[in-house]
Amino acid sequence: MFRCGAEGCGKSFYVLQRLQVHMRTHNGEKPFICKEKNCGKKFTTAGNLKNHRRIHTGEKPFLCEADGCGRSFAEYSSLRKHMLVHSGEKPHVCGICGKTFSQSGSRNVHMRKRHGEEGLSSESRETGEALTQSSLLEADGENGDGMVTMTTTVEPMNLHHAMLRSPGRRDKRADGITTRLIMKRQQTVIW
Repeated sequence: MFRCGAEGCGKSFYVLQRLQVHMRTHNGEKPFICKEKNCGKKFTTAGNLKNHRRIHTGEKPFLCEADGCGRSFAEYSSLRKHMLVHSGEKPHVCGICGKTFSQSGSRNVHMRKRHGEEGLSSESRETGEALTQSSLLEADGENGDGMVTMTTTVEPMNLHHAMLRSPGRRDKRADGITTRLIMKRQQTVIW
């Protein structure tokens, strides 16, 4: 077992190379550089550079297939965040009034517009960042056809009402049903 020696970290890795890559987060080393004209952005891993290059190519291989949505994203993490719209989960909380949002950006706009100077402070945003444990943040796995499935609980009501539901109301719900949201990774060929 290889343990990170950085103060306050303590992460452990079974493979030395993973620890070495992790250490870049502490020492700021970013050896992978985007070679696109006028870019030059640097990354800690080749995988992060590969994901970044999609900005330049326009590739969006992660497709949302929930309820015929069809939106596509360059990064898997963006697709996961988007899926909150379909599940009705609202894990981002305003630290001042308690209103909940599916996207942190929407919460931040609310705090700035509704609460003015108080909403602009980073302390208020951090207080509101208490996230609920999202069932969408962990994939159930690939089924071999390039399909990734995620499971979430959606009440038997129309999607509009499900989207308005906040996490605090979950205790009071009637029997929920489990819905599988299916996302397909598209293959894009760039010539």
